[in-house]
Amino acid sequence: RMKKEMRKREDKKTWKNLCVANQAKIAQELIGKSKVDQEVIRKDIDKSLTLVRAQVAEVTEKIVKEDKLLEQRNEKN
Repeated sequence: RMKKEMRKREDKKTWKNLCVANQAKIAQELIGKSKVDQEVIRKDIDKSLTLVRAQVAEVTEKIVKEDKLLEQRNEKN
């Protein structure tokens, strides 16, 4: 009977250790996944920023051209 009790205790300890180890493994996987997700998000943000910067540059260029045209018209008049 004593052996049975000892065995139950050992089984419980083993089970708890396995659960903790499994939780740690899952946590590590989630951390790794979140790092990958962060990298993907960072790349998407960089792409978006690049596009926005290009659009801003394009609009600025148009505005500068229009300003020059207006100045030339005003000088003629």
